[in-house]
Amino acid sequence: MSYLIDRKTELIFRTASLVTESGKARSVVIESRPNYAVVKLSGTQARYPISWEHIFHLAKSRHDANVRLEQKAARQLETKRKEKRVQVRDRKERPVAGHSR
Repeated sequence: MSYLIDRKTELIFRTASLVTESGKARSVVIESRPNYAVVKLSGTQARYPISWEHIFHLAKSRHDANVRLEQKAARQLETKRKEKRVQVRDRKERPVAGHSR
């Protein structure tokens, strides 16, 4: 039985997202390497290597931050709904001016 120890593949992804650099909209290009990725903008020479582990930790921290923001927004929405219910209830209980029961 044999095993492939060192993989020599290279994948290049051109994303649909655009980043404005020097006044031009450019797509993000990601070159996949076995131990890291290289991120660059199309039409530029600048390349930024980043490890797969770092990408994972960035994604995890962004996810955690997004979950906290969603929970905060849900709490604020619930607070507004409760305040609105109280205002409606108060209006129904308050007698109308000029009318007596």
